[in-house]
Amino acid sequence: MTLDEITALEYEWLQKMPDRGFFEERDTLFQKTGGYEAWRRVFREYVRLAKTGEREALKRAIFLYWYSFSEPHELTGIPVLDTNLAQEVFGLADSMLEKGECDTELKWMLPFYYSIADFYLDYFWPDRFEHVRRASKENKDLWQTLCLESTYENRGQMGAYWRGIQKDVATWGPKGPPRPPPDWRDPDEGKPLEERVLNLLRDLNLLKEERGE
Repeated sequence: MTLDEITALEYEWLQKMPDRGFFEERDTLFQKTGGYEAWRRVFREYVRLAKTGEREALKRAIFLYWYSFSEPHELTGIPVLDTNLAQEVFGLADSMLEKGECDTELKWMLPFYYSIADFYLDYFWPDRFEHVRRASKENKDLWQTLCLESTYENRGQMGAYWRGIQKDVATWGPKGPPRPPPDWRDPDEGKPLEERVLNLLRDLNLLKEERGE
């Protein structure tokens, strides 16, 4: 598959993503519709393309692997991905970094990912990929300015994610929106965690609709 074909496959499944439902219901739906397998295929195809030197495919593969760790699969539709393929991806990135051939985007994406879910790299390979690990611990705040300079159209789920970050940073700054007043009460306080997460997902979808995303 070409990069454009994989991108089209991503958008096909992104359009099928439910915007509500409890975790158990969503998990069942992803299994029945083949959603989990579709994202495994997307990941495989990006890895295959990355091995030919396609850097955009490399960045998207790293993002998907990180996203599968940083968010529940019932929300994202992305299941546990093949660690052997992920090992190949990080090996490619490590080699690029060692040779000084890594592009600017990946240099600020890696620290962002690591700051949120360092275990996506440390869990299986605590002592490998020295250059990826070093780059992940350097320039921790670089994303705050450089994410505003990139474009994310037609870049699959990675693009959708970073477009949201970009808009938030442009609107609120890297620290996010202001804190609520001291007397503010969470309307979901006391509700089960799963229900609170799904309500948050609903609110985010409503916000995207208002923004025309």
